[in-house]
Amino acid sequence: GLYDVTMTFRRAIVNPETRKCSFVEETFEAEMLAQSQRQCFDVVMEHLKNHPDVDPRSQYPSIRSSNFSATLVSEQQ
Repeated sequence: GLYDVTMTFRRAIVNPETRKCSFVEETFEAEMLAQSQRQCFDVVMEHLKNHPDVDPRSQYPSIRSSNFSATLVSEQQ
């Protein structure tokens, strides 16, 4: 079906001078076709972890967290 997906995660921002990182809350939103909420979560995690602009030290919620939601909008025809 078609899902509205929202994930709030802590994105690591690296200071180039000190090489230390700070964290900011960032929300990722998307609509996607998927078979389940688990598939939505896996696709979003794969996208964020493999995105060149997202530092690998960023922190992500679990699928059961209130910081992740995947709401079914319509059944796939």
